[in-house]
Amino acid sequence: IQAACAIASFIHNGKYDKGGKPYILHPLWVSEQIRQSGGSYEEIIVGLLHDTIEDSELTIKELSEWFSQDIVKAIECISFRCEGFEKETRKEYIKRVRSNRMAKTVKLVDLKHNMDVSRLSFCDDFSDEERIKIHKKLEQYKNEYTYLLNHTIRH
Repeated sequence: IQAACAIASFIHNGKYDKGGKPYILHPLWVSEQIRQSGGSYEEIIVGLLHDTIEDSELTIKELSEWFSQDIVKAIECISFRCEGFEKETRKEYIKRVRSNRMAKTVKLVDLKHNMDVSRLSFCDDFSDEERIKIHKKLEQYKNEYTYLLNHTIRH
């Protein structure tokens, strides 16, 4: 967990979310929610690292030098347009997330946090165009959350 926290902190250093807060607070929140709900240490690690592949030059291969195959596979599944999946649609991505129990668990928590509009503290400063874009993104997150929640993984 310490290694995952260090990697996430390094990758997200100096980055901020749309609300102006340090981006690292998002993966920390996701992993803490997983911990509080009784998640495994593997799920906590995936929560910490879930945006690292999308947001940096870090590769799946590099992560495999630090973490188990199960953790790395979950991170690969939760990373949109990662290595080998560069041309996938959002729908294909969500189906891929659904195929991995750990990825699905983390993505549900991630989407829950992404849908929290209280994170957008300066919403009054957004233009109408930005508000429409945010509304569309929230609808997308809601649809993905509902899809993941209502489709169980069959082994």
